Amino acid sequence: MNERISTSPLHLVCRLALLLLFLQAAGLAQIEVVGELAHRFELLPGNQVTGEVQIRNSSDSVASATLYLEDVIYDGRQLQYLPPGEFERSSAGWTTINPPSVDLAPGETQEVTFRISVPSDTSLDGTYWTSLIIENAATEEQAVEDQQFGIRAITRYQVMLAVQLPTADPVPLTFNDPGLHRGEEEQTYLFTVAIGNPGDALYRVATYVEVYDPNGTPITTVEGQERSIYPGAMVDQVFELGELEDGIYSVLVVADGGALGAYGARYNLEVSANQE
Repeated sequence: MNERISTSPLHLVCRLALLLLFLQAAGLAQIEVVGELAHRFELLPGNQVTGEVQIRNSSDSVASATLYLEDVIYDGRQLQYLPPGEFERSSAGWTTINPPSVDLAPGETQEVTFRISVPSDTSLDGTYWTSLIIENAATEEQAVEDQQFGIRAITRYQVMLAVQLPTADPVPLTFNDPGLHRGEEEQTYLFTVAIGNPGDALYRVATYVEVYDPNGTPITTVEGQERSIYPGAMVDQVFELGELEDGIYSVLVVADGGALGAYGARYNLEVSANQE
């Protein structure tokens, strides 16, 4: 794949994902999740796995939390929440939570256990997932305050639970919307590309680009951020190329998914100080 891309200004869009946010006039007991917010397990049909999530009350008052499952579809740019089990790759039906609610004293930490039991169906392959939602529940005192003020802050944590089953024929990643953009410093440039996953298996990829000058001589290799790309998702990757003189450069971008394979695309980039 070879494309020529001209320089254009970079318009950065800051996106803030808000799960639930409300103002409250009175104080609220604060819960938080300690540790990882995503878990991935490599299993076989018929296997089971048990894991724990630690919940802490970081406030100086009693806190309560309810726990439940919710399916999340993430295309890399937008989140969509569905009732558990509605999504075709949902693992909510395989997952149980114990206990479904907790009460925590000030400063207390408790463990919540989840168990994932994969059905004994050898036709299952790829990745299935759901999310464990931990949501603060109103105490009796807060319920009274809610009636007085009419508003309440709701804190929700989302812990992703993904099950990776053997995949015989991984679908290659795709590379879309390549672009060359000016950096903040003079004569510096950024290369952007959207990496898509049209298959059924979650990719955890290490990315990098190799840059070659107009004579074909390698001049730099730039590592990108390691990313998780869920089935059906597309993620935007940014590489800081640094200073480049005017000319046409060749860029090889690679996404290495480990056992699922490494994939790449090559582009020609036209750098011109006179271009907008």
